[in-house]
Amino acid sequence: MAVFSEYVTFSSKGPAPYPSPSLTEALPFWEGNGSLASPLYKDSYFSRSGATAESRHIFLQQNRLPHRWLEKKDFHVCETGFGTGLNFLLCTELWRRFAPFDGFLHYTSVEKHPIPRSHLQEIHRAWPPLAAFSQPLLEHYPPSQAGRHSLFFPDWRIRLDLILDEAARLASYLPKKVDAWFLDGFAPEANPDMWSESLFDTMDAWTAEGGTFATFTAAGFVRRALTKIGFDVERVPGFSGKREMLRGKR
Repeated sequence: MAVFSEYVTFSSKGPAPYPSPSLTEALPFWEGNGSLASPLYKDSYFSRSGATAESRHIFLQQNRLPHRWLEKKDFHVCETGFGTGLNFLLCTELWRRFAPFDGFLHYTSVEKHPIPRSHLQEIHRAWPPLAAFSQPLLEHYPPSQAGRHSLFFPDWRIRLDLILDEAARLASYLPKKVDAWFLDGFAPEANPDMWSESLFDTMDAWTAEGGTFATFTAAGFVRRALTKIGFDVERVPGFSGKREMLRGKR
């Protein structure tokens, strides 16, 4: 399958080169209990046994995908925390099954600690049903160089903008308003830098009318911040016994 790639750096003032921040790659490992652990954050990405079901429950279902693709054919998802790319793979799988024939999916994801390709290849072997989507991604997966790496998959009608940078600089890269947010960084207590005022300011400025978000966390300060910027926030049951998670609509 043909895939077109592009690499660009941005500054907060527009499309101009800027000194690249130092990127530390993530090297997660499978623990004995089946969790994919992050040595950087002392937290887990997910459980091997429930990863795909968890992702579908939290990010796809709570953002009402694929139903909203019938309402808006040119759709923009923005994710905080690309991680293993699992959310992208599952969103792509759903898009290929249910997208309007003339629709287009723009998927933006920001990641401060990218996982190198060789590591991702090992992780993706845990999801054989997603191999048809994983293989083209891995073939064109970019090096760990700060900036915006764009991959265009014309056969799928999908553009992936992978932002390797701080979440605080996300607004400098966004091309248009966001229809659905996947807030998927590590837990706020493990990764407070991502759950900052700058993230909520970005969401305030860049959420489309009727835009939605979903996140695994139910932290009170997250709920209050999202309410403050105009989301109707709901606490709903989390995945696999987790009492609560958050979702909302602007």
